[in-house]
Amino acid sequence: MSNQNINNEVELLIKQANKYCEDGEHEIAIDYLEQALKIDKNSTKVWCEKGWNLFLLWHQIFPDSSLSETEIIFKQQEIIACFDRAIAIEPNNFLAWYRRGQTQLEIIHDAVEESLVSLDQAIALQPDDFDSWWDKSFALYQLERYEEALISYQKTLLIDPMHFGARDEFCRMLCEMERYEEALANYDKLLLVAENQEDVLCHKCEVLEKLGRNAEALDCCEQALKINPESHDGLACKVRALTKLGQVEAALICYEKLVQIDPQSIVVAQVFIDVYCVADALKIFEQSIKSMTDKFLARIYQAGFLYELQDYNQAAVSYHQALEIQPDDADTLYNLACCYALAKQTKNALDNLEKAIKINPEELIESAINEPDFAEICDLPQFELLVLPK
Repeated sequence: MSNQNINNEVELLIKQANKYCEDGEHEIAIDYLEQALKIDKNSTKVWCEKGWNLFLLWHQIFPDSSLSETEIIFKQQEIIACFDRAIAIEPNNFLAWYRRGQTQLEIIHDAVEESLVSLDQAIALQPDDFDSWWDKSFALYQLERYEEALISYQKTLLIDPMHFGARDEFCRMLCEMERYEEALANYDKLLLVAENQEDVLCHKCEVLEKLGRNAEALDCCEQALKINPESHDGLACKVRALTKLGQVEAALICYEKLVQIDPQSIVVAQVFIDVYCVADALKIFEQSIKSMTDKFLARIYQAGFLYELQDYNQAAVSYHQALEIQPDDADTLYNLACCYALAKQTKNALDNLEKAIKINPEELIESAINEPDFAEICDLPQFELLVLPK
């Protein structure tokens, strides 16, 4: 068969594969690409497309799969191997390097650092590729290399200043860095392109709160509530802003509306602890408890609220009431143990921690080892017995 005929046949198989890829039929697409590789095993295009379809197939099946750890690693390596093969044939193949980095970033645990190597190679080949810069920015953000991520996001947004997703990530990172003035300026830019302005306005409100600009925060809430009068986040922000501005009565009215919309919004009452008296906080908290249909959750919230007040004995009472409804809830038993430890009731703390660990040892042993609430009991032999590997 002539080279021209080989190329034509391979291109036809790629075209068929792409059709199935567009329809989400990735397994069929992979079958066509494997046929193409039997004809030309050195086609970088085929290797890239096979890797890409394996990547997309992973996103389709993994959330609902029961794959073993060995199977997961095999499938991840299979995807990377396709891109590696394309790179071995054509070292300057931009698409292979970019998709290799994307795979490392999105689906391989602990490969974020390695993804940067691939993405930097892709950027070296196409310095103004938006997606490569965005993925690099996100990788640096994930690694908490904030100053490098800052520069990378700025470059990303120079390429496409109107991209919502990239600027939204950038805003969130700036907030984590506590660079609130910069975050505020970027939220204003985000509002120019946001389809869901309500959400952006609520985030902007939170930034204004951090800056102590509570009157502006209130105005921002009102803008969000004009879009959606029943916005949970908008009402929650308004409660906080009114409270900090000293408008307690208006805040309580707003809070009542919030509870009518979402009876589980009890945690918002905690803002009153920080700004005004505990009695007011407890009052609206108890009112909202009564409106909840999920009594277990109501008691959990009540216990958490009392914990925040450092009333550990009363928090323990609420956790016991929750356990009357769900006796084997490991998290509740664990939190009860925390309360008893803080209340210096050592035996009760150890007894409930033991019950919790028996139900969920995989997560709670590690949590207990690193738990600040157990500072008073962590050196006891009984505690050490509970957290020792069995």
